[in-house]
Amino acid sequence: MEVAISMFLAEEITATDERLNYLSHEELSLICPHRECRELVFHKPCIEGKRVPHFSHFKETGKNCKLERKGNTHSGEPSKDSESREQSLEKFQTKFKDILDQAIINNPNQTISSINELKECRLQGLSLVDTHKIDIPSWLSWFKKERKLIEEIALSLIKNNNELSKIQGRVLTYIVDYLCVPASEYILEDILYYVFYLLNKNVSVNNDSQEVCSKVIELILYVSRSLTFDEFPSEAIGKHEILNFGKTLGEIGTKLEKEHQRIINEPERGFGFNKFGLYRPFGYESWKETELEYISGKRKQNKKGKIRYVKSKGKSPQKLSICWETDGSEQHLIFKHNSVIVATFSKLNNDSLQWKPLSGFNKLSRQIAIPTWYQYDPILSTSLEQFFLQWLVSQGFAEHLSLCSRRRAYSPALVKLLLLYMSYAAEQTEISTETELLGSDMQVSLDKVGETYKNLISGLVQDTPHMKRIYELDETFALQAVKPTE
Repeated sequence: MEVAISMFLAEEITATDERLNYLSHEELSLICPHRECRELVFHKPCIEGKRVPHFSHFKETGKNCKLERKGNTHSGEPSKDSESREQSLEKFQTKFKDILDQAIINNPNQTISSINELKECRLQGLSLVDTHKIDIPSWLSWFKKERKLIEEIALSLIKNNNELSKIQGRVLTYIVDYLCVPASEYILEDILYYVFYLLNKNVSVNNDSQEVCSKVIELILYVSRSLTFDEFPSEAIGKHEILNFGKTLGEIGTKLEKEHQRIINEPERGFGFNKFGLYRPFGYESWKETELEYISGKRKQNKKGKIRYVKSKGKSPQKLSICWETDGSEQHLIFKHNSVIVATFSKLNNDSLQWKPLSGFNKLSRQIAIPTWYQYDPILSTSLEQFFLQWLVSQGFAEHLSLCSRRRAYSPALVKLLLLYMSYAAEQTEISTETELLGSDMQVSLDKVGETYKNLISGLVQDTPHMKRIYELDETFALQAVKPTE
C-alpha cells in the first residue's frame, strides 16, 4: 500500500514522506485509504534490496481489505516486533477513545465537565439499555453496515455548522468513519450508552437510527479543537501579510542605516558578504538564488501544557530554493524543493506575467519545518505553496533580504522579481477568497499587483539613496494582461 490517510490531518500521505517514522500511525493517525476499510495502518520503511517503503495493516485488522498485499504481510516480522505492533494498535485505540471522550466533555452543548461525570452518565445509559432491552449488537452492526449513510448525515451536520472550517469538517468525517470500523466497536458502544442516557427512551434500529446517529456525531462535532492541526495557519498567506512584510523591510532598513552605516556602505569599497556573513571581494558575481535549509520537526508538549517544536531525530536536512534565470528578454523565478522544480513565475518580454505551479504544489500537506539558520522561527504550513510564502514573509527572511540587498550580495534582478511574485501571490489570494465567496471566476488585477509591488520596493529602499540606485523603479511601471498558463 503506497498511500495512507492521516485521519487527524485530513490529507493523503505517501510511503516516501519524510515525516514518517515508527510511531507515525499514532502521531498522524494513519488509516487505510480504501473506502470500505479505513482501519489503522502503520508504515514500513525501506530496506535496501529487500523492500520498498509501504503501509500495512495490523495483524488483526484489514484482513478482507482489497488493498492489502497478497499473503500475510506480517509473516516476515520477528514475533517481538509483531507483538509490539499490536500493543501500538491498542495504545492508539486508547488515545482515540480519550480524544473522543474529551470532545464530548468540551462540547458546549453538554453540561458534564469531567470524565467521572461522563462515566456516571454511561452507567445510567447502560441501565436504560437493560430496562428497555435495547439491542446493542444490532446498533453496532447498523453503524458498521451503513457507513455511507452515516457519512451523509455527518456532511449535512457539518454544512449547517458555521463554526467548522473545511479541514475540520474533513477531519470529523474521517473520525466518524473510523468510529464505525471493527477495531473501534467498544469505543462506539460507550458513546451509544451516553446517547441513550441523553435520549432517555426506548430506541430501536428500525425507528430511531438516524436520530441516534445524528446525536453521536453532534457529541464529537468539535473533536478537531483537541487536535494539533489547529496550530497550523487556517488561512492562506494573503495581501495583508505581504504588505506587513513590506513594512517590516522598511523598519529593518531604517535600523540598518542608523546602526550599521559603515558595514552597509562596505560594498562601495569593494567588499561584500558571502552566504555565511563573511567578507568577500565585490568583484564576484552576485547571488541569483535564495534558499532555506530545514529539518522536519514535530510538536512536543510538556506536563504544564507548554508547546514547542523540535527537530525530528534521524531526518536529513531538506531545502527550499528560488533561483533567478533569464533567457535575454524574459526573466524567470524557478521554485525548487530538494532540487526538484515545483513552480515557475515569469515576467515575459511584453511585461505580462505567467505563473506555472506543477501538480501537487497546492495539495494539502502539513509541514512543521525547523530551519537550520538561527534567525528563523519554526515554520508551520499547509501546502508546499504556503510553505514558500510562510518563509518569504517571515521576519527572518525580511532581515536576511534587507541586509543582503544593502550589501549587494543578491542580484537586484532576483530581488525585484521575487517581490513581484509576492505581489502577484497577494492579489491571487485575494481573488481566490472573493471567488469562493461570490461563486464566480475573477482575474487577478495587474494594476493592483503593480501597486503592491511598488509598496514592497518602497519598504526595501525606504529613503536610502544608494538603495534607490540599486533598485530603481520606473514610475511608469505597468504590467500587461496575464498570459494563461499552458
